[in-house]
Amino acid sequence: MDRRELLLAAGGLALTATASKVFGADDKRHEHHHAESVKNAALTTAAFECIRTADICLKHCFEEFAMGNVELAACAAGVNELKIACEALASFSGLGSNHLAAMSKVAMQVCDACYRECRRHGKHQPCLDCADACAKCIDQCKKLAA
Repeated sequence: MDRRELLLAAGGLALTATASKVFGADDKRHEHHHAESVKNAALTTAAFECIRTADICLKHCFEEFAMGNVELAACAAGVNELKIACEALASFSGLGSNHLAAMSKVAMQVCDACYRECRRHGKHQPCLDCADACAKCIDQCKKLAA
């Protein structure tokens, strides 16, 4: 490690220590955000599962495209939207955002559209797995909206 790397690392540690003190100053606020993230843990987990299965489904769609099969084009488009919506949902959930309920309604609509499209492709296991993850995420979103 040269001197420049050492100075950068030391500066990073100092910045981290300062940020910890600044952001840790209001313990009640910290506890509130922690409680919110625990409260929304199932929603966050469901959103991440959608993202995980969407990645697998998209990979499968691209493999089919490479073989000349464009049957899954609408599925790939829906799954791509799903990833974007669930990434936002997971972020809002983890942050305990005041906009989480609104985001969950949007995510629920995107999950439902993806669910319906993926179910149409029942002979493809990645599509079925993605649809199952969508169903679980929809259930979690409904709990928040209730």
